[in-house]
Amino acid sequence: PPAAPAGARDLDRALARQRARQLDLLLTRSLRALLAATAVAVAAAWWLAGRIMRPLQRADAAQRAFAANAAHELRTPLTMLRTALDVAVAKPRASGDVAALDARLRPGLDRADAAIAALLTLARQQALGAPTSRSRCDLGRVAAAVVDAAGTNGRFSPSLAPAPCVLEPPLAELAVHNLLDNAVAHGTADVPIAVTTGSGRGGSWLRVESGGAAVSPDDARRITEPFVRLGTARTGSARSAGLGLAIVAAIVDNARGTLRLEPREGGGLVATVVIPRGAGDPA
Repeated sequence: PPAAPAGARDLDRALARQRARQLDLLLTRSLRALLAATAVAVAAAWWLAGRIMRPLQRADAAQRAFAANAAHELRTPLTMLRTALDVAVAKPRASGDVAALDARLRPGLDRADAAIAALLTLARQQALGAPTSRSRCDLGRVAAAVVDAAGTNGRFSPSLAPAPCVLEPPLAELAVHNLLDNAVAHGTADVPIAVTTGSGRGGSWLRVESGGAAVSPDDARRITEPFVRLGTARTGSARSAGLGLAIVAAIVDNARGTLRLEPREGGGLVATVVIPRGAGDPA
């Protein structure tokens, strides 16, 4: 075919450049509009989420504050009752009825006082919501100290390896104590309570395995709820407030760890706590 005139070729090139510029302009404006719409959507979602979460957060904080305040207020009449019993029993001519009344009431006062102390601890732990300290401890050493202090006539069978983790030592001691106390209270004397610690890729761990009545998987998941007891076989001792495992769960959760409760083969419970060793460990 004959070649197009030079003027026509120049016009075609000019039109192609014009179309390219218009396409670039359209793409640029579309991208800017998309970014603006995305920013508006994110801002609206953030604002809406804040409006929804604020009442829930206030209600949650109010509930925890109420539990703490109620526990403090309950301690006053308990202290008055305990003082009245002490005065009555200390009188030189106290009758046998007074001594019998003291024997009946004092264990109940002790249980109520333990329950209030546990409620305060639980409220404080739940109010933290996230780790507030980077203190470190060794679960193995903590467990060894708690086992030594508990004694219990050789019921424990410890195998304790180093288990460094990020957790306040007093909170670690409280968690270990509650786990061992739960094992002693609900376990059977013919089955040693195995206490093991160690450290691995997922963090440092503590495991407490005790015998006892059979526990279903559903019940094992429920007993970390406050005041939950499982039937007559797990009603606990006279000093049990039903809050020990709930406090352990709160401590472990605030440390970004995990608490796993599983039925033991042959009856009883296996409790496993895993706490991160440091910032690099998975939560």
